[in-house]
Amino acid sequence: AFLRLGDKTEVSLYREHLARNFVRPYAEIELGIALRNSGVCSSCMDNTDGYSECFYELSLESRVKFVLEEERILVPPEVLAVAEAAKLDAVEMGLRAGADFGLVGTVSDPAILDSLRKTNWPYLQMIGRVEAGCGVVIRRGEVVSDVARSGWNYFLK
Repeated sequence: AFLRLGDKTEVSLYREHLARNFVRPYAEIELGIALRNSGVCSSCMDNTDGYSECFYELSLESRVKFVLEEERILVPPEVLAVAEAAKLDAVEMGLRAGADFGLVGTVSDPAILDSLRKTNWPYLQMIGRVEAGCGVVIRRGEVVSDVARSGWNYFLK
């Protein structure tokens, strides 16, 4: 992937890795089955359309509010590099549309994530909590703000 910056300089950032993930995505089938079999996964969906869109869809369907906590969000080096080159906020960029192909969900017992991390999925992250209400917000220190809904939604007209 190349970015054309304001000075018209081309910067190649993680080209092979990004292209491979986009052209040959890896479906998290085994993880989905493990979450289902855990008995504590209350919602789960694939993240093909961007993280913010997933959280909004889960929020609307489950009638809950998601509170994301910035300090818990581990941003991959590829996203950090692209965000820096484009002079964008890496967390906000990571929440937007982007063919991420992972799973997003909720669990009633976070201990299951520790167990799954020790087996086959060391990259699992708990990035927030569920509260009464509706919508998606992010806590950055003491500041809480709405997360922009961005991504692809097949159901909006």
